[in-house]
Amino acid sequence: FIVLTGSAHRRPWSLAIAATLTGATCIAIGTGYAYIHAVFPFHIAIGLLMGEAGLRSFFHGRETANGSDHINKAITVCLAAMAAVFTLRGIGFLAFFDSAARFSDIKQSGYELATMMAMAVPGMTLTLLLIFRTLDQAASQYRTASQTDALTGLMNRGAFSSATASAADGSWLILCDIDH
Repeated sequence: FIVLTGSAHRRPWSLAIAATLTGATCIAIGTGYAYIHAVFPFHIAIGLLMGEAGLRSFFHGRETANGSDHINKAITVCLAAMAAVFTLRGIGFLAFFDSAARFSDIKQSGYELATMMAMAVPGMTLTLLLIFRTLDQAASQYRTASQTDALTGLMNRGAFSSATASAADGSWLILCDIDH
């Protein structure tokens, strides 16, 4: 969330729902409930959190000045794909396995391999995109710091010289001495 939106703030309702679903999973596993039924709430919780992150990424991209940012769109797509896979994975456990299925049975199935691969592609892509976004934000901060005066926020001499050197022919420059 910090990389996506610049803020670590999350929605309390989504955390409360995810914590409740995760708690239900822990209780179900602890009481010996059937594995496929016990882990279903956890898959929904992860899908919810990924979906929320995708929505926040989508709406943050629309609110910023650079709403057509392709990296932000790709991050949103990866988060949405992972949310869908986690949710469908939980539903698939219920649809493709009987109640007596153990973790070892599921782990060796083709369905498990397919869902893990379906999560790996957007997961790795998301990781690389977030690393790129973090490096891009750091470079932008350093670029801004190197071109502006910290006290006034105006261009420093190097940035001013660069801006005037690249000015088009016929451009005007007006200088004012504001303290006298």
